[in-house]
Amino acid sequence: MAIRPGSALINDATTQAGDYLVNANGTYFIAGKQFLLPVIVVECNRQVKITREQAVTSVGAVGYSGNQPSQEIDVLGASGNLWPASILLGGKSQRGVDLPAGVKNVGWKILLPPSVPITIMAGDIATDDLGRRYAIEGAELTDLGWRINAQEIHS
Repeated sequence: MAIRPGSALINDATTQAGDYLVNANGTYFIAGKQFLLPVIVVECNRQVKITREQAVTSVGAVGYSGNQPSQEIDVLGASGNLWPASILLGGKSQRGVDLPAGVKNVGWKILLPPSVPITIMAGDIATDDLGRRYAIEGAELTDLGWRINAQEIHS
């Protein structure tokens, strides 16, 4: 049996959706296994952690409570244990500021396996292994894993 480039033979009886596959060519996750169909695998090009803003519990005159990395708590990838993910251009663009160097802020699609042990919510922050930060606009858990729309945060 000839194997096409970009394909591999795996025993799908020993794997399940959400499993990671690692070889010399990279890291992948199994997005889905459907009866009588090939196993769907996603290539991971980045590693991420997800943080969430702590809820402000005080009332009255409180200080600045905007987006502050020091006030975020890790909900996925704590202690530097980043999760392999796929991050690709493809979300909706946002209009840039009306300045000579202002450009559109492109959107990003982030894919994570269905085995991620948290519920990802709008407003969460994803940080990749390059230090880029993404504000999660929406996240949907599908049969093939988490589909996330995000915008890169520039500060």
